[in-house]
Amino acid sequence: MNLLNFSEMVQTFFEGSFISSFQNWEAAFEYITGKISDEKLVLIIDELPFLAEPNPSMTSGGVFL
Repeated sequence: MNLLNFSEMVQTFFEGSFISSFQNWEAAFEYITGKISDEKLVLIIDELPFLAEPNPSMTSGGVFL
């Protein structure tokens, strides 16, 4: 559910509309990275430990780019 909500917010921010949920968190962050190219973007995720609890790979270092 968190990934679906995050997908909707991110796609609406960049595209103006929601298309579909990302397959996984890595795909979501790769999408964001591809959209910003050389620009700077601050992405604040409140309650990251709560979000990462069901998916420990989120904090493994490989997901955050």
